[in-house]
Amino acid sequence: MRPRNREFNILNMSFLDVICGAMGAFLIIMVILMPYYKKEAKDFVQSIGKLRQELAKSSQRLEETETKLGRAEEKSRELEQEHQKAKSKNQELTEKAQSQNQELDKTSQRLEETELELAKVRRELNQQINASLFGLAIREKKIVVLLDLSGSLSENKDITGTGTPCIGCVDALILSIKEIANKLDETFEIGLIGFHAPLNISKESQETRLRYWPAPGKIKSMDDQGESSFIAEANNLLNDVNGGTPTQKALLDALDYPADGIILLTDGQPTIPDQPWEDVVKVVTQKNKERDKPMVIHTVAVGRYNDNRSFVSFLRDLSTKNKGNYVAKFAPPTP
Repeated sequence: MRPRNREFNILNMSFLDVICGAMGAFLIIMVILMPYYKKEAKDFVQSIGKLRQELAKSSQRLEETETKLGRAEEKSRELEQEHQKAKSKNQELTEKAQSQNQELDKTSQRLEETELELAKVRRELNQQINASLFGLAIREKKIVVLLDLSGSLSENKDITGTGTPCIGCVDALILSIKEIANKLDETFEIGLIGFHAPLNISKESQETRLRYWPAPGKIKSMDDQGESSFIAEANNLLNDVNGGTPTQKALLDALDYPADGIILLTDGQPTIPDQPWEDVVKVVTQKNKERDKPMVIHTVAVGRYNDNRSFVSFLRDLSTKNKGNYVAKFAPPTP
């Protein structure tokens, strides 16, 4: 007997009906909703376009910003370099200012020290200056006055040896002697040496005439008696002016006195012995240095010093090398 055909078919008519119904419902819903999908798609496309435009603008702005940022960074580097240079320059200036301040402090300190030292010296000088004669600061208390008695002081042209009278020279010397006597009190001690050489002797002669007050090698207080005696002796000596000028001999004699200063009153450079005035300065200065305490030698020019440069040079050199001062006292009128 032949077997029965029992084939199993899942796709029967009922199932197909269900599926077809479902598909139909889906299509109907799709047709109804289709307009809404198109609108959203359109809006979406527009949004994408706007976004692309915004993106392009943003990209452009980003490029511009990056360019500006690059420039800013470059400028920043330049500014940083300038800042470093300025910082370095400032450091140099600071160090230089500090160095200058230190130098200024040192200079100020030295200036203060100098001012203090100068004030001290001034006080010492003021304390040491005992009198002022002819503009000379006199610090010495024991003084030998050397008085020139040579013929060149005479108003008689036949005696001067130059043919030119020295009008007023003797009077100027007398006034100088009076000034010494009047300005120095009894605390000062004075000795006087008048010097000249015999009239009409040869230049080779070494003969001199020295006249002393109060006595050779002696000094006397400038009390009232000493003052009047000093003036009287000088007046007496100046009544007889003649002969040559043995300045060297007078200076060497004065250096043997117990004194600390010399005032030389003269109208000309040395004539006896016959030698350059530089040699006289050398001999006198050498002997002065050999003393335990060298004497100060002041020089005073009387007469035609403005016509004789060698005479002025002699007096300046003599006083300078012996720690004294030079002054010009009187020049006679031209006859």
